[in-house]
Amino acid sequence: MQDNAANPAPGPWGGPNGEDRAEIETALALLAVGPGSVFVDAGCGGGRFALAACALAGPSGRIAALDSDGKYLGALRREAEARRFRNVVILRADMTRGVPVAANAADACLAAGVLHMPMVWRALPDVFREFARILRPGGRLVVSLRLLRDAPAGPPSPDVRARRRLEDAAAACGLARLAERPFGFQRFLAFQKS
Repeated sequence: MQDNAANPAPGPWGGPNGEDRAEIETALALLAVGPGSVFVDAGCGGGRFALAACALAGPSGRIAALDSDGKYLGALRREAEARRFRNVVILRADMTRGVPVAANAADACLAAGVLHMPMVWRALPDVFREFARILRPGGRLVVSLRLLRDAPAGPPSPDVRARRRLEDAAAACGLARLAERPFGFQRFLAFQKS
């Protein structure tokens, strides 16, 4: 990890005070990102997970940060350059139209805070097929599921139905459920390609 004491820019884990550290550590630990990892951050936004993965994967690792919003990507590109990360490729891409990564190339893929978006949710089976396509055998996928409410009784809550839909989409393309970790208003669901 590179540290520039003269520049109080955001730390390697997110905001200036590292407020995102626990969330990022949880997701990247579920993904087993480490030295030499090939990591895809699908829907990367400002890149808080991608930047942390750059540090963990080191110079021998490769990070692909994808988002459909060029505004986010410009900020991420500037931050990666400021931190001198040369192991990241930043791409404008719409995950509902395919992920521009070679088949069986990634050790880990993350989709945090994006699957609930209507255009992604409608294309969920196709999106999961793309994630499965880019993962190597044994590769891991972590997605976040936003928690709407806890319903102790009655019909299945939207959270339960959403989880079932995610799990069904994953199973349909050969991704087995690995783990689940609650975190704040969301859950991280981890899957592994067989």
